[in-house]
Amino acid sequence: MHKLNHPRFLIPATMDKGAVYSCIISTVLAFWIQTNVAGFEVWINTNPPAVEFGDSLEVNCSTTCADPSMTVEYKPGIHPNRTNSRDWITDRFPSIQNWDLVVPCSIICLSDNNKLKEEKKVVTVYNRELKITSPPEVLKVNKTYSLECIGPRVYPKNKLILTWLRGSEIVQRVSTGEKGSPDEDKRLWNVFNLTASGSDDGQEYTCLAEVDLGSNTTKPITNSSVTLQTYYPPTEAQVRKTADDWIEGKSQTLSCNAAGNPAPQVSWIKDEQIYFGEKLHIPSVQLRDGGQYVCRVTNEYGSKISSLNAVIMYKPQNTSISVNNKTVSGSPIHVSKGDEVTMTCDTNGNPPATFQWEAPSKGSNDETGPPGVLRISRATSEHHGIYKCRATNKYGTDENEVDIRVKGQTSARRLAAKVLGFTSVAIIAAAVLITMIIYFRNKRKESKKQQE
Repeated sequence: MHKLNHPRFLIPATMDKGAVYSCIISTVLAFWIQTNVAGFEVWINTNPPAVEFGDSLEVNCSTTCADPSMTVEYKPGIHPNRTNSRDWITDRFPSIQNWDLVVPCSIICLSDNNKLKEEKKVVTVYNRELKITSPPEVLKVNKTYSLECIGPRVYPKNKLILTWLRGSEIVQRVSTGEKGSPDEDKRLWNVFNLTASGSDDGQEYTCLAEVDLGSNTTKPITNSSVTLQTYYPPTEAQVRKTADDWIEGKSQTLSCNAAGNPAPQVSWIKDEQIYFGEKLHIPSVQLRDGGQYVCRVTNEYGSKISSLNAVIMYKPQNTSISVNNKTVSGSPIHVSKGDEVTMTCDTNGNPPATFQWEAPSKGSNDETGPPGVLRISRATSEHHGIYKCRATNKYGTDENEVDIRVKGQTSARRLAAKVLGFTSVAIIAAAVLITMIIYFRNKRKESKKQQE
């Protein structure tokens, strides 16, 4: 069994016969070269490579010498369970009870003119007694504190590495070049000084103990962690809104995100009025809700502010019309034949509205000018009537109208009405005249009869 564990006899179980034969030939050739060219070799292997005090250990000493005389001796009082063969000795320790464990392996190769080779290996022995000294429960920002880590007992002492990690990042690593004494319990310390910051709040710091196995490899044996808590002023005051636009009649909610310890108090300032709470809800936005909103977050260590300017979006309203720079108040506007007439439409709305005029007829000498302006260069009868202005943006429409009357111009209908009126009066007057004539004639006849 032990020969198969030897580096020269590692043969995978899945290897085919050809590969096995090739492996055997290569091994025999390597053995022949070692024994006949380079001389014999001596190895000491331990399993595990570093052992915890009280755990079991297996030590194997082997050689390439074909005819060796092997000796493996420990200091007095150490008695392993041993098995051996011609070129190997295996010692088993059910429980390691000594901090100083040196394995000296001496081999005299009788087939190589009694040459002597000795190997010695110091087995690293450790325990897991690691202790960290925590800082105060709550740290103040910008103040310096010490994180202390006392490592476990390890011999040789120079095999121990103590590392402070911030999360997974190494911040400080220490070791010593001194082997120390196996009879003294002198621990390695790693003291890390940190200046507390807001980012340390909730941050985990870990002290990791490892033993050096050589060849740039280590074995973690124990660790301990502490989570920091810090007091710090607010680091941000960020205002957010639920709706992209402030639309008249729609709801809007503002929230202010604050980070700090202790948790900051959040307040809002709008038009010199103060509101408290992380959220500010407006169920129905009105024009008066426009303006600047200031969020202020405060704790005992400081404060921070952030602001947002609200611009209200709303449909056109209060649309008005002026004629020749005079605002229309609702009664008809009289202009004279041949006058120049300029009608201007104005409205309130956000975003700005577009304008559309609706005229009673399409005059030959009227034109639109700047937005909302309709100009009649020379008024005629065809310009008589009601003019409508329609203002529109993405949120709605509003309109107004004006009645334009052109003086000095009689239409056929009005002329006919006047003629009809004169005719009716003339007929009535003639009828009255005839009635009176008949009446007086009858009176005269009656008078004559009475005289006769």
